[in-house]
Amino acid sequence: YGYINIGPEIAPGVHSVKRFEEKPDRARAERFLISGDYLWNGGIFLFRLERMEQEIAEHASDIAAAIQALPDPERVSAEEYARIRSISIDYAVMEKTSAPLFSVVGDFGWSDIGSWATYHELLPQDSEGNAARGPAHFIESRGNLVINLTSRPIFVFRKNGQFIVATEDAILAADLADHQEIRRITEWLEQKGFTHLL
Repeated sequence: YGYINIGPEIAPGVHSVKRFEEKPDRARAERFLISGDYLWNGGIFLFRLERMEQEIAEHASDIAAAIQALPDPERVSAEEYARIRSISIDYAVMEKTSAPLFSVVGDFGWSDIGSWATYHELLPQDSEGNAARGPAHFIESRGNLVINLTSRPIFVFRKNGQFIVATEDAILAADLADHQEIRRITEWLEQKGFTHLL
């Protein structure tokens, strides 16, 4: 993420946008903050669908053409999706558009939830640091995360720092400390022919 160089305030908390500044080095970022003319770019955009379709057609015509060629835009297969060029909306449209852009100043908590450990921190926890989504009960256990997408309860007994995911067709159990390595399970499933479980 980078910063947004804001222009004059046109309504309370709403500024025009002069330009985007992507990933400045530390010295430039410090100057941005001191100046008061920059906001951190949270990458949250609001727009009308029709307007974004026009912008994509103008600035990323290959993507527009690929979307138009989809047999059913409501149901896109992995193969169809993979054929469309991957690029962020910032680079593809927002930094190129001549349409007026506005930024709203916000002061709110934000996390990209980049890992299961971060998700654990964001969920409500009991007095022992256990967190759950779905029916789960912790007995003499501490610091666990359970994601239960079934109606069956999960009971965790005398376990610490565990990560458990239950779906209708599979159960995963791992150490929460290994949260960055979970992608290896996806690789293993692909290699062993269990892609239906992904």
